Amino acid sequence: MAARLVTAKRRIIEHFFAPKVENEEVVDALVKVMTPHILKRDELAFGPRRRGQVFFLVSGCIREEAPFGHTRLWRDGTMFGRWASARSSFGSAGWTLTGSTGLSADSSDIYHLAMEHSELCKALAQMDASRMSMLDGVYGASRQSPLARVARLLLYLSDNTGRGYQTRSVEGRQVVKFIPGGFIEGPSQADLADALALGRATVEKVLASLRADEILARPTGKRTNRFYEILDRDRLDEVARGL
Repeated sequence: MAARLVTAKRRIIEHFFAPKVENEEVVDALVKVMTPHILKRDELAFGPRRRGQVFFLVSGCIREEAPFGHTRLWRDGTMFGRWASARSSFGSAGWTLTGSTGLSADSSDIYHLAMEHSELCKALAQMDASRMSMLDGVYGASRQSPLARVARLLLYLSDNTGRGYQTRSVEGRQVVKFIPGGFIEGPSQADLADALALGRATVEKVLASLRADEILARPTGKRTNRFYEILDRDRLDEVARGL
């Protein structure tokens, strides 16, 4: 049983860090210091009281709330916490918006490993840079219309890897539906509004407009909230760029 757990943890670590970290020695070291987490929706993933840790979101979506009222939504592949300090704490709190998988480790362990292995140090620096890019490009001050800003956030949060989700056919059978344009699962309209500092009614109108233009699918069945299916990704990208 213990061997299976180690193998499962290793797979999660390899999935998160690939292809940035391929050195087996680095992966072995990460296996020793990291703890995997399987989280349900609305669970606390990290917070200020959990000192000296770094959290990596492997799958799912997280709502991050900063001390001064700023709200941000993050998709898989995001790192939370300050790894470049041997001892640090979270300055914010993060709650899962859907079932999620994560990894946590003591910041001092990550720091020392990064100092020993340039490959890992580079990967962590790239994650920091990606986060800063999203803060500026998605959540930064913008003169764009609410329509463009919501579209940009949806593009960032969407999974466009061809992954499917389980649903039921007309006959009641369990089937997997694939969405080539991508989809977002987890954030409510209120979450989108809070993240962009927009009114909830404004976000509701924007989503209605995107659905009327057949850029987003109209919600059906049980998936009427917290789920957004992209029908036309190219057009959504044009909207995000204000075209």
